[in-house]
Amino acid sequence: NCHRSDVVRAFRRYYAKYRQADSEQYPLGDLEIERLLREWSRRPPSGLRNNSNNNRIEMSSAGFYSGISINTEADVFVQR
Repeated sequence: NCHRSDVVRAFRRYYAKYRQADSEQYPLGDLEIERLLREWSRRPPSGLRNNSNNNRIEMSSAGFYSGISINTEADVFVQR
């Protein structure tokens, strides 16, 4: 589980051109990233043709998503 703000921070860390929310060259606000996350989470998992609620990603009223987590192994700023 993770909070929607954690996803936005991870997205910005991973994609350098979107690192600054107020970039004039690549404008992408936090709310837009959250909107994309919300739309993505509502799609059925790939490979499932029926509309079952199995493995569904849901957001709580506090903004926490169940069913996803941040992959810290993919973080570009972690020294290995």
